Amino acid sequence: SNKLKTDDIVAIYSYNEDDEIEVVEELQYVRIIAISNSNGTNIEDAVADESRMASTITFLADDLQAQRMIEIENENPMHLVLVSRGDIKRAKELLNTQDEILDEIRERIAEESEEEETDIVFDEFGEAEVLG
Repeated sequence: SNKLKTDDIVAIYSYNEDDEIEVVEELQYVRIIAISNSNGTNIEDAVADESRMASTITFLADDLQAQRMIEIENENPMHLVLVSRGDIKRAKELLNTQDEILDEIRERIAEESEEEETDIVFDEFGEAEVLG
């Protein structure tokens, strides 16, 4: 509805596999860094004869968040919910919380990856034994 602004913190919601709406864990608190019109001009910089209708929102995101956004975009629409505006201290707290969540997700991914790995050991006869 063209109400979001640069530096807003938003939560990104999507549908899960059961068609239930859920906040995306990796995208609970994401900062908007630019909003552009269809010509690629930042809305704030658009002159009188240019559209001020938002066409693209650019987020500050790391690789894990970007990957998740792409997955959602290819599956279902994303829905943005304003969480914080104009409160720098609150924004920092929210983004720090999101960083902690991302660290936990990365730890889970690493643990799952380690569980999937198997070691093969050969005995003195060249017979393979799978460990793990």
